[in-house]
Amino acid sequence: MMTERVLILDDEALIAYDLADTVQSSGREVVGPAISLKEARQLFEERHPDVALLDINIRGETIWQLAGEMRAAGCRLIFCSANNAPSDRNDAFADCTFIPKPSAPERILQALEGLPTSA
Repeated sequence: MMTERVLILDDEALIAYDLADTVQSSGREVVGPAISLKEARQLFEERHPDVALLDINIRGETIWQLAGEMRAAGCRLIFCSANNAPSDRNDAFADCTFIPKPSAPERILQALEGLPTSA
C-alpha cells in the first residue's frame, strides 16, 4: 500500500510546520508545507497529493478556486481554519471536514483517519 500524501497549506509558518509534524507522525508523507497559494498550487501540480489540509484564508485570499481544482482531480479536502463561521465557508464544500484552528494534533489525525479511502 502506498503512503498517503498530504499537502499542507497555511500562511502561518509555525502552524504549517506543526501540522506537518503531526501528519508525518502518523506515517503519512507531507507535501510542503506551503505558506502561499502559489506554492500550494505548484506542489499540487507536481506531487498530486491524496489529501489537502487547507487554511481558508491565505494572506487575504480565499482558497476556494484551488480547493475546487484539487477536488476535481480527486484530492480529498480537510479545512483547518480560524475562519469557521458559516459565513466564512463555501457551500460547495459543505461535505468536507472543517476543523477549528487552533486544534489539538489528535483532532487533525482523527480527521485524516475519518476520510473515506480513494478508489
